[in-house]
Amino acid sequence: MVGIEASLVSLGRSVTLAALNAWLSRRSSNEPLSQLLESEVPDPFQRRRLERALEQVGDTITARLMHDTDASRLPENERQAAALAVSESFLAAALTRDDLLAAAMSPLALARTVRERAGSIPDHAALSTEALRFYHAMIDETCSVLVTAISAIPGWESQATAYLLRQQVDLSAAVAAALERLPSVTADETPDPLVLYAQSVVRMLDRVESIGFPVSDAKTVRLSDTFVRPDVRVGRSIQPLEWALADHPRLFLHGPAGSGKTSTLLWLAIHAARQSLDGLIRFFNDTLPIYLPLNQPAQTGRHPVPDAAYLADIAVPSFESRQLADLVRMRCESGSALLLVDGLDEVDPESRPIWLDWLVQTAERYPDCRFIVTSRTSPLDLEPLIDRVFATARIEPLDSRSKAALTRQWFAAAGSTDRNEPHAAPTAAAARLTSLVEGNSRLNDLSTTPLMLTLMCALFRERGELPLRGSDLYSEFIDMLVDRRDRVRGIAGARVLPKPEAVMLLQELARFMVNRGLTELPREVAHEIMAQVLPTFARLKIDTGPALDHLIRRSGLLVEPAHGRTRFVHVTLQEYLAARSFIENDELDLLVEHAHDPTWHSTLVLAAGQARPWQGDHLIRELLRRVDPAGQRGIVLAAVIQECVSGMIRLDPKLRQACERLWRKETERHTARVVVQLGGGSARDDLYEWLAENDDLRWSGPVVLSRLRNEHSDTIIIAGDHPPDPAIVVSAVLKWYRLTPLVDRPEVRLEIEGVKVDLGRAS
Repeated sequence: MVGIEASLVSLGRSVTLAALNAWLSRRSSNEPLSQLLESEVPDPFQRRRLERALEQVGDTITARLMHDTDASRLPENERQAAALAVSESFLAAALTRDDLLAAAMSPLALARTVRERAGSIPDHAALSTEALRFYHAMIDETCSVLVTAISAIPGWESQATAYLLRQQVDLSAAVAAALERLPSVTADETPDPLVLYAQSVVRMLDRVESIGFPVSDAKTVRLSDTFVRPDVRVGRSIQPLEWALADHPRLFLHGPAGSGKTSTLLWLAIHAARQSLDGLIRFFNDTLPIYLPLNQPAQTGRHPVPDAAYLADIAVPSFESRQLADLVRMRCESGSALLLVDGLDEVDPESRPIWLDWLVQTAERYPDCRFIVTSRTSPLDLEPLIDRVFATARIEPLDSRSKAALTRQWFAAAGSTDRNEPHAAPTAAAARLTSLVEGNSRLNDLSTTPLMLTLMCALFRERGELPLRGSDLYSEFIDMLVDRRDRVRGIAGARVLPKPEAVMLLQELARFMVNRGLTELPREVAHEIMAQVLPTFARLKIDTGPALDHLIRRSGLLVEPAHGRTRFVHVTLQEYLAARSFIENDELDLLVEHAHDPTWHSTLVLAAGQARPWQGDHLIRELLRRVDPAGQRGIVLAAVIQECVSGMIRLDPKLRQACERLWRKETERHTARVVVQLGGGSARDDLYEWLAENDDLRWSGPVVLSRLRNEHSDTIIIAGDHPPDPAIVVSAVLKWYRLTPLVDRPEVRLEIEGVKVDLGRAS
């Protein structure tokens, strides 16, 4: 067994090195582990610790491969020869991150790459027929192990090195846990090819797409555990997704970036493979799900052909065996295939007419098959022939019920992967985040897409509430959509507009719209604005029309609600980008000038959160000078200042004291108020912040909160020109009570219009 063990140890190291290349986003070929880590981890002590952790991962992978080898009934010398040939094949393949991306993380596609690069290695090994079968089975199994290992460790993008260093103790355990769920397949087994394909669909596709996320959490969450079925708009009717799927054999599904288009297709593929769909769409259980992502250059580099063989060739996972390829043909011809075509908008624009024609010809060639096609862009932009063949449906934004369900399911799924990690209980964390989102109009606006809500869940779970209370969330979301997602996925033309220039163009559009109180622009006006800005970019050689098209099709931030018009996908992102422009151009006085205008409110608050310390001081100082306590705008400006200060990281202590004096004066001179008295308890500051950030309190008009503090109690006064709605105040306090640990709760008494309510310590 010494020879087999040595070969498998070498193979385990090759797999670990390939996984490390992916985690660190490296495109180089194999090199010694120590040399690879030296450039990534300068500190020798940390580097050695990480080396030991990665060696443990290699041992875990080797043990799994050894188990698969021992399961074979081949004679020992033939197993040894085959294992040595597999090890040499992987060394010759020298898999890189680009290889993994080109294969769309498909074990079968990776196995094809390994075989191509191995060349004549199996021939030179002089393997018997049975040993050669075992060799190919081990190539397939090793590629499955590699993909599973990479998927088990989150954070394999921009911050991978820091994550690996922080979590090194858990690396081997995480890989081992993932490999336990991976079924072994050896040459001695003869499973039904259809069952094997169904298992591959579930194993490969059942994970939440978190490409471009700035956090490590969520990468191992299963899509089938978190998916919430959306509503869709078909014509003028809003209906459940299942109705549209049942009624329309050919459905063109469109919506903005992150709206759940890909997740819908993956969910259908997974549950059709499991034969677990129910209700109106249970008949999909009798179909063969074929997932066809069009965002992989390796799959779309050839001229598409409208036949079953080509479908089998570009599907993920791949149909490797002749048996399965024949099965695709028979299923397509009999009308029992479910063809899921993902990302029509992600095809190279020059090739898009070819792919549109291919899609229509394929649908006409197999008229009894079910087709579901996704795209960010509406069918109006994709030629009238789409309308001729497909019904169209637009994914609707998440409503409050769907948001709460997705949040609960996401935290429950993430919590199930914990291994003694210091995270809050899933139910409590989900409830807290749901309440934060419901009480903040900007978060509520952004969380209408599954992608954004999932990002909020991951940020909250890994970093707590702070990123959701400042401007970091908006910055991360914009960077993810404008740059990281398309770049990591290898979308053709992703670098037509580099991120800095794309963001500046978006800022100019947003600034123009906020200046004029607009939420939508005629396309020709957007074209004129960009035509003025583009010549100032020295390194760009792109015309205005293609640049605007790129922002609409690929940035994920602009949409066309109607032909010839454009707007931002969320007003909050428009306001954030405008605020960023005002801050970068040092136009603080313009913000102060419009501070009383409700349409500028969010832009001003978001600008304060992004301001440099000296800019923030100047902004608050000028806002304080505008306040006339005797004037009608006193409470309005005081409320604006309070929201600005709550989002600022730093502020001159003297200015902060001046703000607190202003808030106290405003609450004292307004009789329309609610008084909240708090006794002992460690969460008194938390309730004040909770109420200050709750936009529901401002439903009837601007309000100001002030706080009187002593050693044993606090008094929070909520005042405005109009009485704050007592029901909303009580609801906000009770909601906070339910989310606060019993030991931290202070005693609370509310005085509303002369009526006192004692909540004690219970909700």
